[in-house]
Amino acid sequence: MTRSGEEVIMNRTHRICHWARGWGLLALLVVGPVAALTCPTPPNELRVTIGAQVSYDAATHLYTYRYSFHNAALSVQALDSLDIGAPVPITGVQFPRGWIDIPPDVGDPVEAVSFFPYLLPSSAPVQSVTIPPSPWELQPGQTLGGFRFQSPHGPGPVPFYAMGYVTVATQSSEESAEEMTEACGYSLGTPSGVGRMGRTLGPILGISVPIHFPPALNHKAVGLVPVRISATHQLNVDDIDPSSLRFGPQQAVPQAIHRTGAGALVADFAMRKIGLQCWDGALFLYGKTRSGTPFVGAQNVTPVDCPRW
Repeated sequence: MTRSGEEVIMNRTHRICHWARGWGLLALLVVGPVAALTCPTPPNELRVTIGAQVSYDAATHLYTYRYSFHNAALSVQALDSLDIGAPVPITGVQFPRGWIDIPPDVGDPVEAVSFFPYLLPSSAPVQSVTIPPSPWELQPGQTLGGFRFQSPHGPGPVPFYAMGYVTVATQSSEESAEEMTEACGYSLGTPSGVGRMGRTLGPILGISVPIHFPPALNHKAVGLVPVRISATHQLNVDDIDPSSLRFGPQQAVPQAIHRTGAGALVADFAMRKIGLQCWDGALFLYGKTRSGTPFVGAQNVTPVDCPRW
């Protein structure tokens, strides 16, 4: 995912260092002999929730989004980064002491605003056995507020991605480092990969719509998942363009669509096409009306047949 931020301008090298530290990637530096390849723990052994408050200023025509992050007491890992989906222009990014946001590269589209605990320069040597955690990481059981930004776009459901801090065994050569990256891609993660995913309120394009599907889904199952889209004062389900509907991480297309008798439309999606993973805490439905107005709906989900984390 690309990032968004206005207040702190960091050069690309510093940005990459923070990303890499969050996923333990800098520990792949060549620093000496190590034992046989061992994949690191995935950075998703944590439970994160977000408190969101939204206000509107009629004078500036801007919505202000305020957030607090909570890392559950049962989490094993400290919160080391958190992305909030924001596929629209944002300004006025603020964050508490010890945290920063990561702006996008010039020309990149805005997809999210990313917050990281600051890594002390003295704690980030170029050559090191491991990259230490930031002293401002959010530990299990802690809550931290003071995160905010503004946008002219109103609120709706957006995804967030939380990553826990992990360390990675160093490798003795560039070849072994590449081998670990290929063999342990699941553990190393990507910006929108194996971090914990959930939903919160954020600025969206278009309309927010209510959806409903079975709240517990087995990601290994076959068959269809019915997703009900309910009409609102902004959306008549007869105006939905069925060909525009996309559901889940893999943007599944509907296998069948049918109306109900109560102002709702049900779209059936193949479970294997949705792309649900054990670290997903919500699923999103995207679509457009026949006139081209985008809409989004989301619901929390509990993946079944998964390990504890």
